[in-house]
Amino acid sequence: VQQSGGAVKVDSVPGRGTKMILLFPRSAAPATKPTPPIVDSDSTARRRELRGTVLVVEDDEKVASLVTEMLGELAYRVTRAASAEEALGALADDRAVDLVFSDVMMPGAMNGIDLAREIRRRRPHMPILLTSGYWGAAFSEAASENMNVLRKPYEIRALDSALSAALAHLRRRE
Repeated sequence: VQQSGGAVKVDSVPGRGTKMILLFPRSAAPATKPTPPIVDSDSTARRRELRGTVLVVEDDEKVASLVTEMLGELAYRVTRAASAEEALGALADDRAVDLVFSDVMMPGAMNGIDLAREIRRRRPHMPILLTSGYWGAAFSEAASENMNVLRKPYEIRALDSALSAALAHLRRRE
């Protein structure tokens, strides 16, 4: 709520319960209806063939499961790591990975930005896409190092676009 510029008010009375009020800033933009998914023959054809393998680095099991499902829907094969250390282990054993998709905030000695730095050191041409729901110092740090960050929550189209852009950037460098 605070990341969105809002506030939280809590009123608690012992024996009676707790009331929480979430206050979000009003948007000046008019309300819009969600756009229905666009299905075209090109995207349908692309989903039939494997687009690559993504190493997903996510410590939250539910989030990792959802991301894996989304990536499967987009025709990516997924390898999963629950920590930065596990991800480096997966890359060290020469698994076929086309892109690393990592959460910024993770438990352990390394966060997603530290992981991205280490991957760049070991595999300079490996595309890396970071994701986080926390906007702050981590985003400034990632931006200063030209790291792409996809803001949570995201829809499957945004994920598809971000992955395609990261992979296209790699192809331009080759």
